[in-house]
Amino acid sequence: MTSTVADRYLVVMNSLKLPVWRAGMLSNHGARYLGAGLWANSTGVTFADPNEGEEPDFSDPATLGCLMAAAREAWKDPRLCTYPEKRWWGTFGVDGDDYLGIPKRPSMAVATTEAEALIVALEAAVALRASS
Repeated sequence: MTSTVADRYLVVMNSLKLPVWRAGMLSNHGARYLGAGLWANSTGVTFADPNEGEEPDFSDPATLGCLMAAAREAWKDPRLCTYPEKRWWGTFGVDGDDYLGIPKRPSMAVATTEAEALIVALEAAVALRASS
């Protein structure tokens, strides 16, 4: 059974006990999550269960920013970042006081999209916690 990126995201966020929806994220149905169950869409502001039938739109810049924030939180590394290559994205963190931003540990995630690279980094954080 293969799982979608959205399925993997839901599993990893629940495993890390991080919120699935963060203010600013866009859903696959075009609704923007404002927080506390409040959504904004083309018909105005509505109240709804944020997890009922909605999946994050991982092509949305604000959603990617929320995903980046979750990865930084999970790794306790405010400098964790993604970088594009020819056909893939990677993530790395910087240890110590390296002001040049040169990665001091290898890529922790490689994937075909930026969102998936961040989800792989989150999955690696789950695995690291499980092994410690």
